[in-house]
Amino acid sequence: MIPTPADTLRTRIRPEWKSNSDLTGVLDMIETALAAIGVPKAMKERVAQNKTLNELGLAQALRGELSKAVIPELRRIRKVAQERRAPIESQRAAMAQVKVDPTDVAGASQRQEMRTYLRGLDGGERMKLLLEDSDPRWTQAALEVPAALSGLNTETRAHVQEAYVRANHAAALKALDDMGEALSLLEAAARIAIMEIRTYVGMGDAEFEDWFATADGMGRMAA
Repeated sequence: MIPTPADTLRTRIRPEWKSNSDLTGVLDMIETALAAIGVPKAMKERVAQNKTLNELGLAQALRGELSKAVIPELRRIRKVAQERRAPIESQRAAMAQVKVDPTDVAGASQRQEMRTYLRGLDGGERMKLLLEDSDPRWTQAALEVPAALSGLNTETRAHVQEAYVRANHAAALKALDDMGEALSLLEAAARIAIMEIRTYVGMGDAEFEDWFATADGMGRMAA
């Protein structure tokens, strides 16, 4: 049997997510969105049993049924996914900020000397030192100032930041990665469900977007 889009997406749910309380609500929404993928076809088949409806009447009846619960729920899911994704990058950025004691004048002077040394190395030696040396002061020296002051560029600084975050915030980073991956799956499931609805309701793009954005839970257009 050929797997359905919902089956394919469901295989991307990691088993360990089910024991992660932070992801419980996201997993519930993923299942809701996956279930919604097959709803338009099933609803159309049910509505079509009314043989008195012509094509226009069938499309209108289907829109009414979908707008009662499916559309508002998918709209809510999409909004929640956007809201939960927004803080992820800012949290990652916060993790990448090195912590140094601003009152430690001797330490600041030492880190300045370390940056001078880093700038004198060739690129490979510099990255080897920053990524492999166990002394955290090298990373602190490189990341507390703009990239060029340590001989880095945007790309190499990003590599150093990633290594710093993984070394110092492994558990928190794993939690963010899991949330980001789960949200990507949620967004994919919602997107496919919305595409399926679009296929069945017989609307142009602009009309569909307006209907999707405003249909309320009673089958009316929200004021």
